[in-house]
Amino acid sequence: MDSEHFIKWIKSTSFRLRDEHGPNDRICIIIDNATWHSELTDDTKPGKRAWRKSEIQQWLIRHRIHFDPIMTKAELLVLASINRPAKRYKVDEVAMQFDVEIVRLPTKHCEFNPMELVWAALKDYIRKNNVRFRLNDVYNLAAEFIAGFDE
Repeated sequence: MDSEHFIKWIKSTSFRLRDEHGPNDRICIIIDNATWHSELTDDTKPGKRAWRKSEIQQWLIRHRIHFDPIMTKAELLVLASINRPAKRYKVDEVAMQFDVEIVRLPTKHCEFNPMELVWAALKDYIRKNNVRFRLNDVYNLAAEFIAGFDE
């Protein structure tokens, strides 16, 4: 998965959810902090140390931040860091078009993500019940575990 594919998924999912639930329902998608979930919009990406001095100057000009042309690259980076705009994420911008709210889980708190708990339980179930160590057995055990949720 990468940011481009995830944004396409968010767009199609948000459209489908809004279409199914109508304009009045509140829709919320919960995501973790994977890198492809957290790509910043182009106008909020901060200046980077790897940038040339001229690139930092262009960033400052685009953000209407005044600077002295004789400033060093390090000074320009400090100035850019101080004046960095608030973070805005591409995913949030796409979801906002469909009036869908994005909620981000706190970093390093996978216990709040139900999918992580189900995944851990599935692996534990397979680990305890897999006696022949064949791929087909793993598939059948996974199907058996998932079927247990339907009961």
